[in-house]
Amino acid sequence: MKGPSRPVVPEQERAELLEGMEMVDFVCTFDEDTPLEAILCVRPDVLVKGADWTGNIVGQSEVEGWGGKVESLRLVEGRSTTRIIEQVVLKYGASGKKNS
Repeated sequence: MKGPSRPVVPEQERAELLEGMEMVDFVCTFDEDTPLEAILCVRPDVLVKGADWTGNIVGQSEVEGWGGKVESLRLVEGRSTTRIIEQVVLKYGASGKKNS
C-alpha cells in the first residue's frame, strides 16, 4: 500500500517482532487484498489498527458481532517508518555514504 520501495522491514520479520510482544497471542499474515478472510478464520478477541487509518476497518463489524473489540492505536509523534527513511536519506543520501 505504501509503494514499490516498501515495506522496509520484510513481512515475516515484522510478524516475528509482534509475536515477541507479551500481550500478543497470535500473528497471521495474508495474501488477499483485505484481511477479512483471515479475521473470519482466526476470530480475534481484539482487532488493532493504527489511528492514522482513515478508511473503514475491515472486519470491525464481524469482530464486534462476536463480542470482540476493535482498537485504534495512537501513533507516537516522530516515530514512523516514513520518518526513519527521511532521516536516513537526509544523513546518508541515495549513495548510502554519510553526508558531512
